[in-house]
Amino acid sequence: MSKVCPYCETLNKDEEEKCTACGVRFQSEIDFSQPIREMNQLATNLLQKKAIYPKDYLENAYKKIMESVQVIMDQTMFRVSDNLKDLKKIQEETRQDMEDEDFASFREFMKEFEVAQKQINQGLALARDSFFKTQSFEDLQKAHPDFSTASAVIQDGLSKMESLAIRSADPEIMTLTPIDIPQGVTQALESIEKAIAHINTFTETGEKIRLEDAAEQLEIALDHLADVLETYKEPAEELEAEEV
Repeated sequence: MSKVCPYCETLNKDEEEKCTACGVRFQSEIDFSQPIREMNQLATNLLQKKAIYPKDYLENAYKKIMESVQVIMDQTMFRVSDNLKDLKKIQEETRQDMEDEDFASFREFMKEFEVAQKQINQGLALARDSFFKTQSFEDLQKAHPDFSTASAVIQDGLSKMESLAIRSADPEIMTLTPIDIPQGVTQALESIEKAIAHINTFTETGEKIRLEDAAEQLEIALDHLADVLETYKEPAEELEAEEV
């Protein structure tokens, strides 16, 4: 099998990661769900077997998940960087003069990448300090709610990275100046993430209080969104008053 470089049209062997002629990196599929699958499978195995595992078992499992996450972060960064190179090539071919502000979206992408990376690391730290430090089946059961929350946080961070990888492939998006997201929208998203984590825990434990917590977080999210919508109403109301 062989593949053609999209830049210089050189024929390369299928196993090549970079073009042998121009050095461009070939893009491969990124499995953004792999760490979550590994975490869920690990938790299922531990809870079903009801066994006490050696300390290094959990340490090694955690390291494996960390490695999977790091691979995804690296691949995402490569993908966004490569897509920026594609954008520059389009610029050269069309001879379009793009000012610095035209790449504001790319800078914003990097900020979003850092936010997603921080979120994933927070989830990993929560899982490490609770679930991955247990030494008995009873400890596993007690730590499982925190593990579910950590999984939801990590999954959301990985979803953000997947969105970045997809969006960076669109030249139009990459050259559009990004809008400012109101703080209330960000706060609403955080509450929704917490609600999802509580719901996930409920599906695993059946604890009614988890649904109550989820409902409370959704109400908080609605309040944040209502506050943001009020800021959009004020200019319109002032305009109507002036017309009268």
